[in-house]
Amino acid sequence: MKQLNLFTKEIMISKNRCKPGRPSQITEEQVFAVMEDIKKQSKNKRLTNKKIIEEHAISERTFYRIKSGDKKYLEQFHKALHKESQEFTLALTD
Repeated sequence: MKQLNLFTKEIMISKNRCKPGRPSQITEEQVFAVMEDIKKQSKNKRLTNKKIIEEHAISERTFYRIKSGDKKYLEQFHKALHKESQEFTLALTD
């Protein structure tokens, strides 16, 4: 017989379950573009955060989530990389 423990929280999150909240409206291409601009920012001092935000028409919060490596955007980034790697083919010529 199992005893019910009321004083500890055990949350079971299944990968197949729907995530609560509004779905992301930013595309993988936008995430890639913002990440490229962030890399360019160290070399180009005129490229500010505000200019990147305005150029890509994203919110400040989204920009800083991408810049900090928020888990949601990293998962989206890895999915896009995986998709591109599956579509990649080399044509061998003699």
